This record gives sequence, structure tokens and C-alpha cells, in this order.
Amino acid sequence: MAILDFSRATASIYMTDPNLIDFGTVEEGASIAWSFRTPSGNDLELYGQDMTFDAQGHALSGTVTAIAIDVGNNDFDNPDLRITGINAPAASLDDGPGSFWRFLEGNDVFTLPNVSGVVTGYGYMVFGDAYEPYPGLASGGNDTIHASRASAYISGDLYGAAAAFQGGADKIDGITTTAQQIVVGDAGHLYGAGKLTGGDDNIFIQSTNVGSLAIGVSGSSDG
Repeated sequence: MAILDFSRATASIYMTDPNLIDFGTVEEGASIAWSFRTPSGNDLELYGQDMTFDAQGHALSGTVTAIAIDVGNNDFDNPDLRITGINAPAASLDDGPGSFWRFLEGNDVFTLPNVSGVVTGYGYMVFGDAYEPYPGLASGGNDTIHASRASAYISGDLYGAAAAFQGGADKIDGITTTAQQIVVGDAGHLYGAGKLTGGDDNIFIQSTNVGSLAIGVSGSSDG
């Protein structure tokens, strides 16, 4: 079970943004610790065991059990996102977002910050299982997502459903806030080629923002 802790975040985090985790410059490559900087300047520290690397610092083998992401590389003692409880192949974590987030398949827990993070718009964009379905992922896990008081757009399973998919039984809740929160039980967007079956979700938000929404299955669709 992956545990994603955004509670100390001081920067906006969009899990949908490839710049958040894209491989750039390697800083350390050891069997139990791997560090690289993204082209946009974020710092990733990955911890695990039995890791090996090629000449460019890409992982060849080993398992990652924890990840810390410091957006902007400005305070790594207090990273914006801490990820624990995973057993991810190290070689899958430097090939972009489609591969990176595959450790979310399963029943995971997310905790967003207790402050809005931004004045307008969204501070955080979060999905429970994947950006889009990938081969072998036909159903979502039963995730727990605590929106807290963050300004956020949350999809319980997928950001976009582009194939046949069965939503999981997700629990999404929030604390009383004036921040905008849009919560979708299954997929933020249903593409024309997608087929989405909604899961048995439980959504409870307490935002007083006029733009906040709680949506059962999909936020929008094509076709």
C-alpha cells in the first residue's frame, strides 16, 4: 500500500505534470540510494535496495521502497511529497509519468495539506491509480484520499479513462475550507474510446467555495 504524504507541501503539485518527476541529471547512484534532478529543477531522492545503474545514471535493476520529492529543490529536509509503502522496480521510475506512477495500482492512502496552497485555481491535482489505464490495469484500487483543506482536483482512480476500466471503491473526504475542491469518484475525463464503470465511492467534502463539486463517475467526456 503506497502512502503519499503531501502534508508538508509548500508548492503546488500536479501529479498530471510530467515535469514533476522527469529524469534529468543524476546526483547519486548507490545500491540503497538514488537521487536525480528533473529538467525543471525538482529533486527526487529514491531509497531501496540492490539498485544498479547505467553510465547515464538510469536504473537498471533493484527495488525502490520510498521516494521524496522536493519541488524546486529548495528545502529537502522538508520535501513537498513523501511516498512510502511501495516496492517499485527502480528501472520503471525514470521513464516518465506513464511508468513512474504504476506503484499506485492497489489500495493507497493520500493526505493533502491542511491549507489551500493557492489563492485561486488548484494547488494539487491527484489521481488514485494512474494517469490513464495501461496494459494490465483494468480496475482501480480502493483508495483513501484526504483532501484536508487543500485547493485540489482529485480523481479517485484515473485522470483520463481511454480504455475499458472498472472504478474502485474509493473514500474521499475533506475538512471545512473555503478552498475550491473538485472531487471525481472515478475519472476526471472519459475519452471517446473509453468505457468507464463507476466504483462504489464515498465522497464527503466540506468546502464552502461556490466552485467546488463532488462528481460520482466522470468530470467530463468526449463523444
